Amino acid sequence: MGRRGERRARDVRGVGRERGERGRCGRVRRRRRVRRGERRRRGRGTPPTYEALGSLDGTAARAGGLLAWTLVAEKTLAQMVGFFVGDADPSTANTFRERKSAIGELRGTAESLLDEACADDDAWEAARAGADEVIEAAYADYVETLESMGIKPKNVC
Repeated sequence: MGRRGERRARDVRGVGRERGERGRCGRVRRRRRVRRGERRRRGRGTPPTYEALGSLDGTAARAGGLLAWTLVAEKTLAQMVGFFVGDADPSTANTFRERKSAIGELRGTAESLLDEACADDDAWEAARAGADEVIEAAYADYVETLESMGIKPKNVC
């Protein structure tokens, strides 16, 4: 790509422009405030489920936590599929179906790892404790998100 093409690519992306500067079409272009890796959780840092997974000690506990993470991810993606089906956006729904399918494959791998890592009852207890910790972190994040939107979640237990 020549210099002119590179400049156009930069203009389209808005890179190198000051906030509020007008582009060729007269529209105000804004600088990207968030880098690509930070888009998902603006200002919130590491997701709580990842923190819970990182705090687990031992192979059995981590395998249990991984299995729990796959279950949470599958349920979350299923909700997204349902949302986009209801919103009449089949291509986006298919994207989330594909991701859900990939997580399902990962769940099978996590189950195999769990079978290998848990040789006795203590290991199974550690795996269950690890899974519980990840599920609790996901639920706490869910409740916090609803409360931040002004919704009071009902306790299901």
